[in-house]
Amino acid sequence: MRKLILFILTISLCFSCAKQVNKATSSSQPLTPKAQKIYTFLKFWRLEEKGLFEEAKKQADKLLSLAPCPYVYLEVANFYWRNLKFEKARNILKQGIQKWPKEKNLYLSLAKSYLAEKRFQSAQTTLETYLQLCPKDYSIYPEIAAIYIETENYTKVIDLLQKLPASQHTKITLYYLGRANFELGMALKAENYLKKALKKDENFFQAWAELAYIYESTKRYAEAEEVYSKLLQEENNNEQLILRLIKLNLKLNNSKRALNFIKKYNLSLDNKLNAVLDFIDYKYYNIANKLLDDIVKQNGYSDRIYFFYALLYYEKDKNIDKSIYWLNKIDKKSKYYNRALKFKIQMLLDSNKIKKAKEILSKALSFFPKDKEFVILEINLFEQTNQYKTALKKINKYLQIWPKEKELLYRKALILEHLKKREQALRLMQKVISLYPDYDPALNFVGYILAEEGKDLDRAKVLIEEALKLDPENGYYLDSLAWVYFKQQKYQKAWKIIQQAVDKVKDDPTIWEHYGDIAFNLRLFNKAKQGYVKALKLKPNNLKLKQKLKQLK
Repeated sequence: MRKLILFILTISLCFSCAKQVNKATSSSQPLTPKAQKIYTFLKFWRLEEKGLFEEAKKQADKLLSLAPCPYVYLEVANFYWRNLKFEKARNILKQGIQKWPKEKNLYLSLAKSYLAEKRFQSAQTTLETYLQLCPKDYSIYPEIAAIYIETENYTKVIDLLQKLPASQHTKITLYYLGRANFELGMALKAENYLKKALKKDENFFQAWAELAYIYESTKRYAEAEEVYSKLLQEENNNEQLILRLIKLNLKLNNSKRALNFIKKYNLSLDNKLNAVLDFIDYKYYNIANKLLDDIVKQNGYSDRIYFFYALLYYEKDKNIDKSIYWLNKIDKKSKYYNRALKFKIQMLLDSNKIKKAKEILSKALSFFPKDKEFVILEINLFEQTNQYKTALKKINKYLQIWPKEKELLYRKALILEHLKKREQALRLMQKVISLYPDYDPALNFVGYILAEEGKDLDRAKVLIEEALKLDPENGYYLDSLAWVYFKQQKYQKAWKIIQQAVDKVKDDPTIWEHYGDIAFNLRLFNKAKQGYVKALKLKPNNLKLKQKLKQLK
C-alpha cells in the first residue's frame, strides 16, 4: 500500500507528460487522466501481487504511455527485475535515461542492477556518465567511490573524492579516503581521514575497525588492542573481534589475557581451533595443547582434531614420528586426508627424508593426479635433490595442462636461476608479474636479482616494497630490501632492516652473510664476525665466507 500512496503523491509530477483522454460522447463521466493513471497503476500492482505476469506486463506498458515520468520508469523496471527479466529492466531504465538524462535515480537503479551481477565496470561507467552531466551533484561521489573501493582502484577514489568541497565531505567519503590512502601505503594520511570521520560520528564502527587495523599493521599493538576492545563492548559476541584481540595480546606477549578471551566467550569450534593456531604460531605450545585437550573433552576426537595435534607436535619440537602418528589416524575418506598427505610429505622433505617422502608422494599423485599442490611438492623434491633438469622437464609437462599456473611458472624461473640461466629466469619472472601483479614471491625475486646485479635499484626497491606490503613479516623480503639499501650504500638503513630479517629467519646462510657484510661496512666488526660465523655454520664449505672471516682477523 505504501507503493500506491507514493505513486498517488508522485502522479501529479507526471501529469504534464500524459496524453489527454478524449471526452466521451456518452453521457457517462469518463475517468480524468490522473484517475486513469492511478487506476492503471492499481491494476498493475494487483495483477503482479497475484503472480499474473503477462497481464501485469500489459498494464506496465500501458502505464509507461499514460504517465511516462522517471518514477514510473523506475517502478516498471523494478517490476521486470523482480520477475527476473533483467535485461528488460535495464532497457526500461536506459529508455528513461534517454528521456531524462539528468535523472539521478535512473542511473543509480541501472548501476545497482549491474552491481547485483558484479558487473563493476558497467556500474562504474553508468555513474561516471551521470557525473559528467551533473558534476556538482555531490551525492553521487560516494556511490562511485564505493565501486572504486570494491574494484580496488584506490587512486581513483582519492582523485574523485578530493574534488569534493570540504563542506560536502561525509563520514562515508572520509572513511573511503582513509581506506584508499592506507591501501596505497599512506598510513598517516589514512589515520587522519578516519579520525575526521569519527569526529562526525564517534560510533562509526567501520571507521574504528579500519583505524584499529592500521594500528595493528603499523605495529602499534597496544593502540589496536584498545580500539578492538572498545568495539567488542558494542558487539559483545563478535567472534572475529575476539580472535583479533587474542592475536594482538599474543603479539604483546600477554598470553594470559589472550587465554581469558577464550574462557570468557563461548567461541564456536571453528574459532576455538583458529585460536589454537594462533597460540601455536606464537609458540605458546603448552597452552595450545591444553586448549586442544579441552576441545576433545567437550567434542571428542575427529579427523580435524588429529590434524591439529599433528601440527602442534611438529611445530613444538619437530617430532615427525608423533605428528605422523596423529596423521595416520585420519580416515582415507575424510576431507582432511588430502591435507594429511601434503603435511606428511612436507615434513619429510623438510627433514631431508627423501626416500619416504617420495614413497608417499607417489601414492598421493596416483590418488589425486589433478591436485596442483602435490605436483608442486614433486617439483620441490627434485629441486631439493639437485635434479634440476628433471624438475624442469616435469614443469614443462605440467605447464601443457596448466599453462598459466603461477606457482609452476615461478618454480620454473627458480630452476632456470639454479641452472645459471639468469636472463631466461628474469624474463619468465617478469611474465609472472605481468600475469599476477600481486604475486609477492615473484616481485621479491625480480627485486632481489636486480639488487644482486646492481641494476635499476630504484625499481628493485619498489618491487620488494610491494612484496612486503603483501607479506610484511617475511624475513626473506626484508633481507632483499636490506640488500637494495646496501647496494645503494645506504648502510644505516640496510643495517636496520637486516636486523629485522635475521630476527624472522634464523637459519639462512645468505641472510647471515648479508648481515656480516652490512656490519663490516659500518665497521661493526664484532657483529660482522657474528654474521659470518653463523653463515659458515649453516654452509660450512663456503670458501668465500672463510675468506671474509680471515679478512676480519
